[in-house]
Amino acid sequence: MPNHLQPSEITYTRDRVAQILNEARYIPPNPNSNDTSLPIELYVEHSKINTRFQLGDIKKVQLEAASKRYREYCDIISKATPANHLEQLDTAYSKLLECHFQPRDIDATIDGACHKLARLPEVPPSLGNRWTQESISKLDDEYFVNQAHKTWDNLKVVRYVDKNIIRIALRIEIADAQWSGIFAFYINTISSLLSAALELSSVRRPYVLVLQAFLWTSWQRALMLHFSDGLNHQIKLGYDHEQNEFLAVDIVPAIQRELRVGSNRPDVPGYMCKWAFKLLNSDRAAVGLDFRAFIERYEETLGILPPRCIVSTGGDRLQCEGTSPESCTRFKGMKIEDQSAHSSSCSGSGGCKRLFWNEQSYRGQTGARAVTIEDGDHEQLDYRTASSSTMTVSHVWSHGQGGRPENHGTGMNSCLHERYIEIARQFGCDSYWMDTPCIPQDHQLRREAIQHMNSVFATSKLTLVCDRDLMLIDVSNPSTELYESLLSVLLVCD
Repeated sequence: MPNHLQPSEITYTRDRVAQILNEARYIPPNPNSNDTSLPIELYVEHSKINTRFQLGDIKKVQLEAASKRYREYCDIISKATPANHLEQLDTAYSKLLECHFQPRDIDATIDGACHKLARLPEVPPSLGNRWTQESISKLDDEYFVNQAHKTWDNLKVVRYVDKNIIRIALRIEIADAQWSGIFAFYINTISSLLSAALELSSVRRPYVLVLQAFLWTSWQRALMLHFSDGLNHQIKLGYDHEQNEFLAVDIVPAIQRELRVGSNRPDVPGYMCKWAFKLLNSDRAAVGLDFRAFIERYEETLGILPPRCIVSTGGDRLQCEGTSPESCTRFKGMKIEDQSAHSSSCSGSGGCKRLFWNEQSYRGQTGARAVTIEDGDHEQLDYRTASSSTMTVSHVWSHGQGGRPENHGTGMNSCLHERYIEIARQFGCDSYWMDTPCIPQDHQLRREAIQHMNSVFATSKLTLVCDRDLMLIDVSNPSTELYESLLSVLLVCD
C-alpha cells in the first residue's frame, strides 16, 4: 500500500500551511472606507495557456503559450542550485493562483487542510518511461531526500508539496461554496504546461527532468483533491449529473501516452476483470488518478480468489486480456440459465416457494410500480406506486435473481422477497423496486416500467446493491480501510 504524505520539512508542515493561509487572508478595509468591493477568493491566471479560443488552432496557440512559460521555468531552475531549486521553482509556479481567504476558524481550517494533505499518496506513480533508473542515478545528490538511495520515490521534487496544492486544500476546507469549475480550470492549466514539458523536452538535462516531475506531481495531487471535493459535495448535497462536467478535465495526448506506460503501473489481481478495470481507469473522470492503493486494497480483499473472466474448454479459469468486451465472457457470451437464487440464509428446500405477480394489483397502479411490503398472505407479489419511501435493489442477473414476474415467467423465491421486506422495513420504507418483479414481459407494461427506471432510482429512499463479491466482505467492524475495500470491489464488480 502506498504510504500517505507525512508532515516534514520536505513535504509540508502545519506551520507552513498556516503561513500560506495567513499570507492570503483577506483583511477587510477600514469601516470608514468607501471601498465595499470584495476580492475574488481564488483566481486562476487567465492567459493563452488556458484560454478556450473560438477560432483558430486551439492546440497550437495553447502549446506555444505553455511552451514559453515552460522555458521560463526551465530558465529559473537551471540557474538555481540543487539545494534551493524547489523554492525557486515554487515561487514562480505559485503565481498561477491568487487567493484571498476568509476563514471562519483559522485553526480548524489549517487542521482540516493538513488532514486532506495527509490522505494523499506520499509520491505519485512514476512519469511513464521517462524516468529510468539510469537517468535518475545521474542526478546530483542534493536532488534526493536520502542521498544514498537515488530512486524516483526518494526525489525531493516528488515528495515536496507545492504552495498551490496547499492553497487548494485550504480552499476546500473553507468550503463555503463549491469550486469544482475553478479547480478544473486550474488543473487544465497545469495540463497545458505539462503537455509542453512532455512534448518539447528531448534534452535530458537534470533541470528538465526535475521540472517534468514537479509538474507531474502537482497535476496528480490537484486531480485527487479536485475529485475528492467533487465526491464530497455529491455525498453531502445529493447526486447532480450536471456537476459531472467539472470532473471531466482535459487529458491531452502527451499525458495520455505517459499514463499508458511506465514500470510503476501495478498489475491487477487475477480475480479482477481487466476489462472492468480498463473501463474504470480510462473514464475521463478517472484518467490520471493514482490506482495503486485501489488495486492493493482489492488484492487484500479478494486476491485469493481464482480468475473468473473465461472458463476454457478444459475447465481452467482465466483472466481476460482487457482489450475489449469480446475478450471477456462476463461482458459477452455468458449464458444465464439459472434464475433460482435464494437468500444466503435459505437452503432452498422446505417452505420456500416461487412467488408471482398479482396482475390485478400491478395494473391497478399508475406510474412506476414497486412491490408493497404491507402485511399480506405472501402468496403473490402486490404492488403500489413507487415513491421516496421505496427501496431500490440493484442486482446482477448472472447471480440468479433475474427473471420476470408473470405466472409463465420465473417469478422470485419467497425467501428473497422476505429478505427485501426485512431490509426495507429497517430503513422505514413501504415498498421495494427491483427489475425482476417490477418489469413484466408484456410489451406495453415493460416499456412503461423501463421509462420510469431512472426516476425510481433517483427518488428512492435508498438503493440496496446486491452483489456476491460485496457480500463476501465482513462489515461488522466499520473503518476507513473497510470502506476503501468496499469501494474497490464495488467499482469493478459484476
